Amino acid sequence: MDTNPSNEELKAQINHLEGLIQNMGTPVMLFDEAGILLMINNSALLYLKGTAAEYLGRSIESFMPSDSKKFLFRIKDVCKNGKIATYETEFILDTGSLWFLTRYIPVFDQNRKVYAVQTVSIDITDRKKAENALRENQEIFNRFMEHNPIYVFFKDENIRSVHLSRNYEQLLGMPINEILGKTMDEIFPSDLAKSMIADDKHVLEEGKMITVVEEFNGRFYETIKFPIMFDGKPKCLAGYTMDVTEKKRTKEKLEGNVLFLKTLMDTIPSPIFYTDKDLRYLGGNRAWAEGVVGMNIEDVIGRTIYEVCKKMPKEIAEIHKLKDLELINAGGTQIFESRIMCNDEKGRDFIIYKSTYLDSEGNIAGIVGVMLDITEQKRAVEEKTILQKRLQQAQKMESIGTLAGGIAHDFNNILLPIMAFSELAAMKLSTESPIRSDLNQIHKAAGRARGLVHQILTFARQKETERIPIKISTILKETVKLLRSSIPATIDVSYDIDAEEDMVLADPTKINQIIMNLSTNAAHAMEDTGGFLKIILTNENIDSESTKTFSELEHGRYVRLTVKDTGHGILPHLLEKIFEPYFTTKEPGKGTGMGLSIVHGIVKNYGGEITVQSEVNKGTSFHVYLPVIQPDTHVKEKVKDVGPLQMGIEHILAVDDMKVSLDTLQSMLEWLGYKVTGRTSSIEALEAFKNHPEGFDLVITDQTMPNMTGKTLIEEMMVIRPDIPYILCTGFSEQIDEKKAKEIGISAFIMKPIVIDQLARIIRDVLDKNESSLNSFNKHIDVTINSQ
Repeated sequence: MDTNPSNEELKAQINHLEGLIQNMGTPVMLFDEAGILLMINNSALLYLKGTAAEYLGRSIESFMPSDSKKFLFRIKDVCKNGKIATYETEFILDTGSLWFLTRYIPVFDQNRKVYAVQTVSIDITDRKKAENALRENQEIFNRFMEHNPIYVFFKDENIRSVHLSRNYEQLLGMPINEILGKTMDEIFPSDLAKSMIADDKHVLEEGKMITVVEEFNGRFYETIKFPIMFDGKPKCLAGYTMDVTEKKRTKEKLEGNVLFLKTLMDTIPSPIFYTDKDLRYLGGNRAWAEGVVGMNIEDVIGRTIYEVCKKMPKEIAEIHKLKDLELINAGGTQIFESRIMCNDEKGRDFIIYKSTYLDSEGNIAGIVGVMLDITEQKRAVEEKTILQKRLQQAQKMESIGTLAGGIAHDFNNILLPIMAFSELAAMKLSTESPIRSDLNQIHKAAGRARGLVHQILTFARQKETERIPIKISTILKETVKLLRSSIPATIDVSYDIDAEEDMVLADPTKINQIIMNLSTNAAHAMEDTGGFLKIILTNENIDSESTKTFSELEHGRYVRLTVKDTGHGILPHLLEKIFEPYFTTKEPGKGTGMGLSIVHGIVKNYGGEITVQSEVNKGTSFHVYLPVIQPDTHVKEKVKDVGPLQMGIEHILAVDDMKVSLDTLQSMLEWLGYKVTGRTSSIEALEAFKNHPEGFDLVITDQTMPNMTGKTLIEEMMVIRPDIPYILCTGFSEQIDEKKAKEIGISAFIMKPIVIDQLARIIRDVLDKNESSLNSFNKHIDVTINSQ
C-alpha cells in the first residue's frame, strides 16, 4: 500500500501552512540567498504599509535601502552556516523608532542545502524603551549622588552603607569605596555611632520617618531618615543630612534677643501687642495678655482679634480689623481712641497707637500696637458732661409744662373717637351682653390713656396725682393686651395672677406706667433674639425675718409684681446703677435713662420696694412690692348716651383690602340701616359693579389697595355710572387729597379713622344732593338710642 501523500494532499498541507503563516501575529518574511523576497505575511505588511504584490520578487535593497547591507549580510551568513541567528534591530520610521527581535531561520531543500532564510520578528519597542529609561534613571541617580550638595545615604537591613553621595568623601576624609559596606561604628565615633544605629533600627522596626540633630567634628547636622518599603514592610532605609550649624547658632542668638525683648516689654506698664500681615497675633507683653485679653501668650499666637478679644462686641472688632487692613495696605501709623471690654469685664477707654514693621526685605510684615489707658481721665470729662446735661435737662423740664398743654389737647383729640365709638358700640347691646363689658374695658383703657396725658402734666409740673383703690390684676390684663400688639411677635408675652389680694392705693396711670416701663425694657433686651416675657402677680408677707432683706418695708401684706424676661441680662457691675437718673445701656436715641428712675420713685413714694435679679445671657427679673389695702372702695365709670344719628336704606358698595376695616365699616353702615355689599379686592369690586351697575346707590372705597387704588377704581366706575356719588377714604396718601378728589368728581373725601356720626352725616349729604338717590329716599329716619 502506497503511504506517500499525493500531490493534492501536499498542496493542501502547503496551503494550510501558508494560511497559518499569513495570520501569525508577528512579521514573517522569506528571502533567498541574494536577498530577494519570496514570501511575506500580513503582519509584516502592516509595518511596511503596502500589499504583497508590491514587495514579492524585489530585492531587500529596494525597500530597506538604509539597512539593506546589514540585513543581506545576516541572510548570507545564515545560508552559509545553516544555523539560526538572532538580532535586535532598530527601525527609524516617520512616526518614531521601532525595535524588533528577529530570528533568521535557514530553510533546507531535500539535499539539506540552504536555499532560503525565513525571518520571524517580535516587536520589542516597549522593552527597549524601558531599558533605555532604566539606564537614563541610573545615570541620573549616579549624577545625583555625584553632585548633590546635601549628604544622601542608603543603608541595607544590616545598617551598612550601600550608596553614598560623593560629598561624604570630604565629610569623612576617605574614598567612597572604603566607606561602602562598613557599619556606623567603623566610621563614626563610638557614642555617635551608637545613637545612629539606634535611630536606624527604630526606622526599620517602626517603619516611620524620624528627624534627628547630631554633632560631628564641632558642627551640627540635621538628618531625616525614612524606610524603603517592599511588600508593605521596611526593607532598607535612606535619608539625607544637612549642615545646620549656622542656622542653629542664628536661632540661639535670635532666641536670646527675643528673651531680652520679652523681658523689656513685660516691664512696660502699657499694653503692647504685635501681629503678622494676616492680622494674626504673634505676641504681646504681660500688661496686654493679663490685663486686657486675659490669656496666656502661648494661647494668643496665631489667633485673630475675634478669637482673642472675645468680650469685644463684634461690630467694634470689625472696626479694628478694617483699620488694621488699611494700615497693612498703606503703611505708616494710626492713632485712635476705642473703648474695650477687658478680661475683668470692665470696659476701659484707650488711646491706641499702631504702626507697621518691616521684614528683612523691606516689606510690611505686620503691626505693632501700644495702648494708653485713659479711662479715669475720660470718666472725669464724662462726669462733667453729665452734670452739664443734667442742668440742660432741668432747663428743658421748665419748658415741658408749657408744651404739655398742647400735647394733651392733641392727644385727647385722638383718644376722643376711641372713647366715643366704644360707647356707641356698647349702646347697640343689651345691658346683659358680655360683649358690652368688653367694650366698657376698651373705654376704660382709653380713659387711662387720657390719664397718662394728665400724668405728663403732673410729671412736668411736679404735682402729686390722686390715689384711689385699684386692683393691679385689672390693669395688668389690659396692659398685656396692649403689649402683645406693640412688641415683636418673636417675644411671647404671658401673665400669671396668683394673688388673693391685689388692691393698692395708687394712681392707675402710674401702675400702668410701672408695668409698661418694666415690660418694654424687657422686650428691648430680647428684640434681637426673641424670648419669653412673663408677668407674675403674687402675695407676700413681710415680717421681721423678711425685713433683713427689705430693710425699708414695714411689716404687713404686700402684692409682688414680677416682670421676668429671657434676654441678654445686665452685667453685675451695672446692677447698682440702673436706678440712677440718666443711666442707660441702650443705644443713643433708644432711651433717656429716666424710665427705671421714675419707676423707682413711684414705688418708693407708694411705700414699696423694687429689686432686680439678673444673669448675663439668661435673663432679668424685676420684683415690685406694694402694700395691699382692703377692697372697701370701688370705682365704676358710666357710659354716656349718644344722640340721634342720620340713617338710610340705600344699597352701598364698600371696598377695603383690610378685612378688619371692611367688617368695621360694613357693621357701621348696616347699623345705620343701609344695605351693604363688601369687597376686599378692588378688582372684584369693579367686576361686581359692572355686573349690576344699577343695583348700587353709593360707593365707599379705601384709597391704598393692591392692583388698583381707590381713585382709579372710582374713575373706572364713573365711566359706567357717573350719576351716583362716590366717597374715598384714606389714612394717609401722597397721591390724593380732598382738593384733588373734588376735581375728579368724587363726592366726599374722608380721613381715617371714621367716626360714625360723621360718616352718617356725610352719606346723607351726598345722597340727598344726588338726584337719583332722592327718588328712592323719602324721608330721614331719626332714631334715638338710650343707654342704661
